[in-house]
Amino acid sequence: TSSKVLLLAATVLLGVWLAIYGQAYQTGADPFELFRGWALLALPWVLLARFPALWAFWLLLLNLWLGLWWNQAGNLDQNLLPWTFVALNGLAWLLWESLGGLFGWMSGRWLPRILGLATLGILLVPALGVVAEVHAHRADPMAWTLPAALALGALMLFGFIRLRRDLFMVTLALAAFIALLTTFLGQWLLQGAHGDGCGVAMLLGLLVVAQVGGASAWLRKLHQEVP
Repeated sequence: TSSKVLLLAATVLLGVWLAIYGQAYQTGADPFELFRGWALLALPWVLLARFPALWAFWLLLLNLWLGLWWNQAGNLDQNLLPWTFVALNGLAWLLWESLGGLFGWMSGRWLPRILGLATLGILLVPALGVVAEVHAHRADPMAWTLPAALALGALMLFGFIRLRRDLFMVTLALAAFIALLTTFLGQWLLQGAHGDGCGVAMLLGLLVVAQVGGASAWLRKLHQEVP
């Protein structure tokens, strides 16, 4: 374990060395090129180490590389950027869930949980905008995040109740549904409130308490069941 921690430290220091080299010799490289080189040079260590923390750091490098490249590439549609993050993290999540039972070092649950949180969260933020009618037009790529978030949440409920019991992932899906439903109800109530924002806020607070209470009771029941 100590050797793997040292390898993780070496991977981090590799990026520091690349940054110092770029500053000292003024290579003119864009920031995304730093993370691209960092990820590519670290890949052999990542493959050989079989260390989840190192994989998590490498996936972080990939996300930074993708985000910076997308912003600096020029004519790319920024509305499509969340979909690329969903594809990257979702694919990594799917592979980890699929291969976790085959390799002992991948059996831990913290990394797939982080990947699941990232994938659902990236979809949920624009989906809430869709519910609030910020991205209401069908031609807007963000408009499709709502059905995607609902479908992913439903798949998480089914998969992590029926196929592999993981109450953390079930909680994530329920939290997403609560956020979407609360936003929808808030939007609907505000449209008919005629300026009574205080009453809407109180009613929404009661609805959130009821939803959280119901979800907590269901999670408690699932916890008591034998998977």
